[in-house]
Amino acid sequence: MKRWQSYTPYGAIGGDGYCSVLKFNGDHLDDLVSGYHLGVGKRLYLPALMRFASPDALSPFLKGGINSYSYCAGDPVNYSDPTGQAPVSPKQARKLSQGALAEPQQEFTFKLTDRELSAKYSKMRVAKIPPSEIMQTNPELTPFVKRTSKLSVLARLRGSMSESNILPEDRKVYEHFKDLIPARARGTADSVNRWLLDAEANHSVLGNPVPELTMITAWIRAEDEMSR
Repeated sequence: MKRWQSYTPYGAIGGDGYCSVLKFNGDHLDDLVSGYHLGVGKRLYLPALMRFASPDALSPFLKGGINSYSYCAGDPVNYSDPTGQAPVSPKQARKLSQGALAEPQQEFTFKLTDRELSAKYSKMRVAKIPPSEIMQTNPELTPFVKRTSKLSVLARLRGSMSESNILPEDRKVYEHFKDLIPARARGTADSVNRWLLDAEANHSVLGNPVPELTMITAWIRAEDEMSR
């Protein structure tokens, strides 16, 4: 069996090779559309067409270039586009990668130890008081409301049906990932966590950390810390 896989400059697979999870430029190939969701779902790149399926928000006057659908500004030999928004040279990609690997993870915790406030918040939740009202009338309970919102996003991605406790700013994170996590990863909480953590690690190594991934994996780690 061959242990390699060749590609054209634009990412079309050249011949039969080793079947790896990671394909062109270290990204996951969506077999259904034969494309790559670059930037963790920000834009779909189609190697067969040698272009993106949607326009670049950074075109035509910013880093995206004049052609809002082009891949790597028409020069995939000398550039790559891991974020799906702007081509970068190998040197720039290495700098981004080194910076991502050297940057310490932001500290984030769900551990709230004030029992009196916790009991007060629990009573308000039982009374079904909306999260926004709780924060407005009892600002000292805001950390509890925000923790519940973030945990609700994780629960929703794992299959829970409840969305009532999710704050608007956290709903954006849920909307980003709800259709992005593949069906094969939705079996258990552990499989969803593993897919998100692996995606974060892959994009950090490639030098294109994604804010939504960094955020939600921080929640996963904080949840794990809270349960210890």
